Amino acid sequence: MEDLISKKEVLEQYGISYGALYRWKRMGLIPEAWFIRKSTTTGQETFFRRDQICPRLELILSRRDGTSLEKLAGELAELFYEEVGL
Repeated sequence: MEDLISKKEVLEQYGISYGALYRWKRMGLIPEAWFIRKSTTTGQETFFRRDQICPRLELILSRRDGTSLEKLAGELAELFYEEVGL
C-alpha cells in the first residue's frame, strides 16, 4: 500500500502556503502527475506519495534562497529527461 500524505499535512509540515505549492506546480517543480485526487468522507482531497513529495519539497526549500526557482525548475527538467533517456 502506498504511503500517502495529504495536501493539508504537506502545507503544515513544510510551512508553505497553498499558493506556493501551486506556483511550484505551474513552474514544473512539482509534476502534475504527483497530485493524487481521492474521494474522502469530507469530499475530494489531494494526496501525494510521501516518498516523492517530501524529498522534492525539502530540495526546493533548501535551494530557494540561493537559486532562482526558474533555474531549479530547469535543473529538475534536465534530470527528468536524463532519467527517461530523452
